[in-house]
Amino acid sequence: MRFLPFLLSFLSFSAVAGPFCVVPMTGKKQCHYFSRKQCVADAEIYRGMCVLNPDEPKLEESRGNAPFCIVTGFGQTLCNYYDGVQCRSDAKIYDGECIANPKR
Repeated sequence: MRFLPFLLSFLSFSAVAGPFCVVPMTGKKQCHYFSRKQCVADAEIYRGMCVLNPDEPKLEESRGNAPFCIVTGFGQTLCNYYDGVQCRSDAKIYDGECIANPKR
């Protein structure tokens, strides 16, 4: 189990694209975030925004047909929400973001 924190930290700083990006006021977007909370925290430091990675193809591979989806830190898009309030609440629990279903 000691290997898991090392692996997660390696993935966070490697060139692997994550589902969340920091877009600083100046500079290039950084799309290596697998945690929305960390993305938001770093966006505040860099005076920017945390956004979904527009190059992440999994957004179009969403599961479910409800109007709202949660994008998880693993890049999964789960479209099982008919209530936006519940979607946003669960997104906080799963360290993700609630979005409108991209297939609708």
